[in-house]
Amino acid sequence: MADGLKNLFERFKKKEEELVNEKDPIPIHTPKAPAHKESVGSLYPARIKFRGLYDLDGLYKFMANWLRQRRFKVYENLYKSKPPELQINITAEREKSGFVMEVITIYYHSYGDYDIDTVVNGKKKKMTNARMTLEISGDILAPYSDIFGRPRWAASAVELRLLNLFRNWFMKRELESVYWDTLYYEMQKFHGAIKDFMKFEAKGNMYESK
Repeated sequence: MADGLKNLFERFKKKEEELVNEKDPIPIHTPKAPAHKESVGSLYPARIKFRGLYDLDGLYKFMANWLRQRRFKVYENLYKSKPPELQINITAEREKSGFVMEVITIYYHSYGDYDIDTVVNGKKKKMTNARMTLEISGDILAPYSDIFGRPRWAASAVELRLLNLFRNWFMKRELESVYWDTLYYEMQKFHGAIKDFMKFEAKGNMYESK
């Protein structure tokens, strides 16, 4: 019994201050908190596979305009050109509230010939003749980071516990049945709009990977 009380008091005993050299920088207290994930749950990705002649610039502008019309902020994270291979990653973010952000990510990967001179409706036009894979994925962030990329409401273990309680219990049904479902069906509309654009503007065929 006495040993148990002694160990209990040792936990609350104030630690001795560490000696700091006067020439050293002033130590800054950094609160300790376990890492957490901002993502509530990723959506099932949608893919488009195409082989043939298509307008790459037109496809890029179409996707960007479609997202901006729905109040997404569009960012190009990667543009890697190593002919005959081309990779483009695009992220679109939309703040639904001060706590929830919807994210759509586009991964473009193609292998073929670019800047081919063609004649479309009597006008010269640059086209791409390649085998292309386009993957669209979505995610819900709650809460999302601030403008400096720092996580919010996670400065200490207490804040993180309160955050997990709020997100996993009070907001769980709203996040899954409202935000998650709404973004999923909107992503499917985006997927269908891209397929319609490819059928109208391109000369080739959709194909399924084996």
